Amino acid sequence: MSSTETELLIEISELRSENERLRRQLAETRAQRAEYSQYIVDLLPNFVPLTEEEMMEQMKDVVPADQVLREIREARRLREANGS
Repeated sequence: MSSTETELLIEISELRSENERLRRQLAETRAQRAEYSQYIVDLLPNFVPLTEEEMMEQMKDVVPADQVLREIREARRLREANGS
């Protein structure tokens, strides 16, 4: 076997070892991610979706964003017109 072939076999062996190490690290990282995700889920309160009636009740006091923006622009125009 030539020295080039030997060097290539050594390189292949090193790459296989590195590949296996990275596979183990990936498996460990995935397990940690699953553990952390579950921890976060456990911290969150149980989610109970609102009924349509409850949503409508909450939305009756909501001011539409376009109305808020119109009022801000109008207040700015008035302020600029008054020289403030």
